[in-house]
Formats: sequence, structure tokens, C-alpha cells
Amino acid sequence: MLKNLSRILEDFYSSTDIVQFRLVLWSDDLVVLPPFTSKLVKSVVEVSPGLSVLRALYHSSARPRRVRLSLLSLEGDRMLYRVVGGREPAVPLHMRPGLFYGACISAFASNALELVASVQGSELVETSFGRVGYELREALVYKSPPPPPPWPFDLRLEFLSPTLISAKLAVPPWLAERASGVPSAYRLVPTPGLVGAACLKGLLELLGRVGRSDQSLHYYLMRLLDTTVVELDYNLKPVTVLYD
Repeated sequence: MLKNLSRILEDFYSSTDIVQFRLVLWSDDLVVLPPFTSKLVKSVVEVSPGLSVLRALYHSSARPRRVRLSLLSLEGDRMLYRVVGGREPAVPLHMRPGLFYGACISAFASNALELVASVQGSELVETSFGRVGYELREALVYKSPPPPPPWPFDLRLEFLSPTLISAKLAVPPWLAERASGVPSAYRLVPTPGLVGAACLKGLLELLGRVGRSDQSLHYYLMRLLDTTVVELDYNLKPVTVLYD
């Protein structure tokens, strides 16, 4: 299995470049943000002539998307999303004049240099939420996997935004068809195995490998990680987030 996983990673990096565009956004007006602020980033991509190539790449596939959009963040602060419940009442989010917000657009492309050259560096656009300006600060290209650390090693995972991992990833391959009609459920405390399985399943989908034999790999990786990875500590705070 590990050899098969290694070949999958080699196939991915030999055929795909990962490009991350880091943007700064601002507005001269008070803009009411959607509860999940990546929708503002998507609105900028949808209307901006300078991001038309990213827009076409985003709509080139329904699932999985070859373009991923981050939430907004205040520079040096946490990402912005609207939490429901808890001690503080849920209040609308705003983009305030005079402040600068960060966002990342990540893309999986066959030619990184052409993609970077096609993106316009600065623009002021009229979105469905209001007039917003953006400036491309940098574009990072990842063309090869990072070298593996010496074994054994410590790994720290940090979830930068609310994350949902489906519990259906734990369904054995021989029960997958019967479980397809069961409503989705999500884990509040994701295990190392579920995190690894979710990453591998997304990678296989990006490669177009959705056959029966490929779709069993993430399950076996999950079982392997859950029996070999030792959790040393965790600090989780489940929240309820509006997404509309």
C-alpha cells in the first residue's frame, strides 16, 4: 500500500503544479460580509477581469474544484467567520474602511508559469457585497513534494478555519454502496486517520482516479494511521458556524 501511495504522490507532482496567490483586499466603504467570508473572495474572482483565468479554472470541474478560496483574515489575526452560540451574541461581520484583509487562492494547474502570468496584480471591482479592491502580493509555486522527515517524527496539525471531515470515510469498501444513502455525519474531534483519509481521497479525485480499487485506498490509510500514530495532545474548540 505504501508503494502505491508513493506512486500516487509522484503522479500528482509530475502532472500538477500547486500555485498559491496571496492577496490583500480593502474597501473604501463599510461592506457587510457574508457569514463565511470566502464567499466575498469568490465574488471577487467571479467579477474581476484580471482573475478570469482563475474563474475559468474554478468552473472547469464541479468536484473537486481545482481552485480553492480561503476565508478573509485581518493581517496577523484569525480568519473571519460568523460563529453562532457561545457567550457572545452572533453579530454581522464587516469589511471596514482603512483596514487591509488577507486571502489566499490556491490552484492546481498543469502550467504554473502561464497561470501566474495571466493573473492581474491589482484591481477595483464591484462585487455583490460592495466595491472591493485587491492587490496580488505574491504567488508561490510548489512543483515537488517536500522531503520526508526522519522517522519517527512529530507532526502538528492546525485548523485555520472550521473544518468538517465526513465520518463516511470510515466505512469499509465492501459496505460503501449500502452506506451511500445514509445521511452525512461529521466528527467534532477528527482522528489522524480521518485527516489522512480525507487528504488522500481529495488527491485521488484531483487525479481523476475514482475507480473502485482507488477509492478503497483512503480507508486502508485511515486504518493504518489510526493504529500507528500516537496522539500526544490536542486543543480543540468545536463551534457552530453560519454558512449562507
